[in-house]
Amino acid sequence: MTVLLEGICKKYSRNLKTSLKYGLRDALKAGAGRADRSTLRTGEFWALRDIDMRIEPGERIGVIGRNGAGKSTLSKLICGISLPDRGKLTVTGSVDQIIELTAGFHPNLTGRENARLHALIKGLTDAEFRSEIERIIEFSELETFIDSPTKFYSSGMKARLGFCVATMRKPDILIVDEALAVGDLRFRLKCYEFLEEYLKDTSLILVSHSLSQIARFCNRGVVLEKGRMIHDGGVEDAIDVYSELNSDNTKSSKDAVLNEERINFKLESGGVTINDGGSIRYGDALSVLLNIQDIPPGSQIFITLDNAHRKHVLEWHSSRSRYEYRGEELVSVNLGAMELNGGYYRMNVQAIAPNGHDLICYTPSLVFKVEGKLTGLADVQPNVLWQPTTQALAAPDQTYNTTEYEG
Repeated sequence: MTVLLEGICKKYSRNLKTSLKYGLRDALKAGAGRADRSTLRTGEFWALRDIDMRIEPGERIGVIGRNGAGKSTLSKLICGISLPDRGKLTVTGSVDQIIELTAGFHPNLTGRENARLHALIKGLTDAEFRSEIERIIEFSELETFIDSPTKFYSSGMKARLGFCVATMRKPDILIVDEALAVGDLRFRLKCYEFLEEYLKDTSLILVSHSLSQIARFCNRGVVLEKGRMIHDGGVEDAIDVYSELNSDNTKSSKDAVLNEERINFKLESGGVTINDGGSIRYGDALSVLLNIQDIPPGSQIFITLDNAHRKHVLEWHSSRSRYEYRGEELVSVNLGAMELNGGYYRMNVQAIAPNGHDLICYTPSLVFKVEGKLTGLADVQPNVLWQPTTQALAAPDQTYNTTEYEG
């Protein structure tokens, strides 16, 4: 099994009418032996440009990049769904893909009948399908629903069936494109455990925005940006490159702000100012110095921290700390140790009026980086004391809280 991409380019048209017109022209020229798809025409753009890559047997490659970077286009080319416009693509060995888990399910067919239909498409014999259907029923936990029409399934039930159907046959190369968010957390972890065994003799190309999935399953990372490959190497380095791309690590005009002149803040660590785009290490202590103007006494002030994906990670609220703002111009806030996963974070300060509802100030973000590798799923990674003990676990408490609640 080998996948070899040499100077691969793929272009698309920005609107359907032009795409159909160019497609018909290209088909006629190809029939006459005069096809030339190496240059852009009006309304076209390069989805992939000059991609060189070789995938060896057993490699697990994580493909990451921002929306529109060309990730799905790359997976479609390797699968054979579309053809490159320029360059040479060589694929030896069988290829299968998991892109949309519920694609192809007929709502009026039962789970068993849909699984049978997919087995025929994958080329399984009757004997192979009879062997697989028992595994599918057990693993998907659909014992009482397998013979019900899938139109009565919940989205989670369809996803569980889809995952099991997609893994009926083991290919030489498996491409997974944003399809590992399967059901609830318990079932997702069950799928992860299954994939560890399933992928032992299979090469994997995992397209995902989930850095934790990339870190868990892959031993090589590829980063795409605007159709070009800007990194091909170690997974941790690829995650760093992607995090920096996705961090927008300078003050952005797109930041939502309100009365920003009323609060200015400075971030410090060990007496050293952390400027926008600066960095700290895991566990470094941070403090914030606020310079406040025209904020009414009694207002609530809080500091927020978002990760690179603009998801809230931490908040420090004045009222929770029992601090009453009385109109001071300078306020110092000790945030303590920043036990954060490696990556970029955005901090800003907000003020709420004394009525507890009206937002009166929202500052621009200050972006900083926490140096260190991605360790786990959570952004916050507290460092606690682990030690052996001779204390035995107590027997389970058989008393139960029987308090009844009214209302």
